[in-house]
Amino acid sequence: NITAATMADLEAYLLATLGKKHAEHIPLVKERLREQCCSDVDTLKECWEELKDELPGVPRKMIGDRMQKEELDSFKISRQVDPKNWMRGILFGIVMTCSGAIIGGLQNADASLANGGTAAGAFDDSVSFLWGWAWGPLIGLAVLEVTAIWQLGPLFGWDMIHERSSSVSMREAMRSNMTNVAVVGALLLTIVWAMLQSNPPIDGFPGRFISQWYAGLLILSVAFLLIGVLTCVAALLYVEPLDSKAALQCVGDNFMYFGEPVAQTMFAMLNCIIATILWVFGAYGMGMGILSVLFFFWACTRTAVNFLYLSQWKNPHLDRAEVQKRAAMGIELTSKGKIVVNSAQKVAHKVRPADPGFES
Repeated sequence: NITAATMADLEAYLLATLGKKHAEHIPLVKERLREQCCSDVDTLKECWEELKDELPGVPRKMIGDRMQKEELDSFKISRQVDPKNWMRGILFGIVMTCSGAIIGGLQNADASLANGGTAAGAFDDSVSFLWGWAWGPLIGLAVLEVTAIWQLGPLFGWDMIHERSSSVSMREAMRSNMTNVAVVGALLLTIVWAMLQSNPPIDGFPGRFISQWYAGLLILSVAFLLIGVLTCVAALLYVEPLDSKAALQCVGDNFMYFGEPVAQTMFAMLNCIIATILWVFGAYGMGMGILSVLFFFWACTRTAVNFLYLSQWKNPHLDRAEVQKRAAMGIELTSKGKIVVNSAQKVAHKVRPADPGFES
């Protein structure tokens, strides 16, 4: 009875789709679907991509058009407005641009008539001054950013894929993500390298306080981008020959390396923004420097808000069991302890004698 009812529903669906004009094709379509073990409307819709090539051209197009129309008709836009995202974005914009504003505003601290200044500053451009105002803080900034990348890398990596559709292969998703990150990083690397080799903010005086900061920030950006691009290339080379199951294992065991390039590219871009602000202060003066701070503040704020909204989006087509499973997997993959344990296990596996029963 259930089979007869489902077949009747399928026949009614096909009749409503093909119409009386093409009703004579229904028996052939039903026979083709039965050969592929499809006997109800739900299965037809769920497995349409696999079934459509088995059907004749006219029914295939008409059924496909109806399914596409049904999908569009069921599509609902859910708009979410979260003031907290804007607060976080504004805070992020302030943090990212205030350092450029402070350094740019103090650009004449080491000025003198001999190094391009119009009046004597409060300090000379001695080595001790540069260690205290430029080189030392740059080293501290580098340590801070490397630590942040280490913390944020797994989070960014998981954030890219945790809402993926169940039918999407992890291997293909990570391949696509790594390719995109590598392309963006390589393009940005060409820009940053050109900036580093151009004139300093105060032309002809690379030893000035603001010029040293400008060069240091760009060197740090180049280092991050090189690591990010080369890590993406290495990840693609090792994942490419693997099947889906092995690729999933590889991603899980080396998850840090699939998220770090995103964080490295982000911090390289932020350093590049600060360096650009400093260049505007040095080359065009205080007025344009302040305007650059305001414009980049808005750019950083808006970018952060966009990212937060995209990061918070939830895939409504995932069932509750899958959501819970991924939540547990996300905690496991993004925890620092898991990464350390995986590294230790890999080392132990390499030095352990061959054991047919040992599972890596």
